Amino acid sequence: MDFDSVTFRFELTFNINTDIHQPTIVYLNKKLNYPFGQDINISPQDSMIWNATTSNYYEFLPALSTKNNTKITIIIYAL
Repeated sequence: MDFDSVTFRFELTFNINTDIHQPTIVYLNKKLNYPFGQDINISPQDSMIWNATTSNYYEFLPALSTKNNTKITIIIYAL
């Protein structure tokens, strides 16, 4: 996991365990770091399904086609 405090680029890389049915939760301080919005990129593409549960929290779950132990990278950029 890495966060650049100048560009506000956040990166999280992990190997997914599809036996865990709880989401990966990412907190973003929108007011401080992302006042103009954010762009979310996930690799491999279409490997995760995500939604914003509240103003600053995002939940990520593996897509049904995602294989166990797939290396996932989530990158969030400030706009």
